[in-house]
Amino acid sequence: MKKEVNAIGDICPIPLVKAKEAIKELNGAGVVEVLVDNEIAVQNLTKMAQQKGYGCASKKVKDQEYRVTLTVGEADEQTTQKPDSETAKNIEECIPCAPAKKTSLVVISSKTMGGPNEQLGATLLKGFIYALTQQDELPDQILFYNGGAFLTCEAQNH
Repeated sequence: MKKEVNAIGDICPIPLVKAKEAIKELNGAGVVEVLVDNEIAVQNLTKMAQQKGYGCASKKVKDQEYRVTLTVGEADEQTTQKPDSETAKNIEECIPCAPAKKTSLVVISSKTMGGPNEQLGATLLKGFIYALTQQDELPDQILFYNGGAFLTCEAQNH
């Protein structure tokens, strides 16, 4: 089975989320081709493939367009390739987003992330929480306190 994902124009972590959804739809084995428009997305998809044991090949199609082919299940040797040396170096330098321990805790103490623009900060925090819900392993606990506590009841006010 083959799935195509168009993630052109999508910002992190959306290309990764879309790729994971397409992989789930394969129900075992197949190929997912993901179109992205930046090298960071290529690196993130390549790192995910390495962590999951998928075959991975990437190709620059044209300026600001890359095709990442993920082979899930029985990887065929033609689509499985090692990343070039620069991509491999960047992947090695990546810092894992999730803790290595089994028990994990996420703490949210504010209605916004960063500053000083409150609207941007609220959008960033919303994106963070969405990305958190798309992880393979969800956190064991989420602690909301101070300004973050308002996020737990904000939807009830609308």
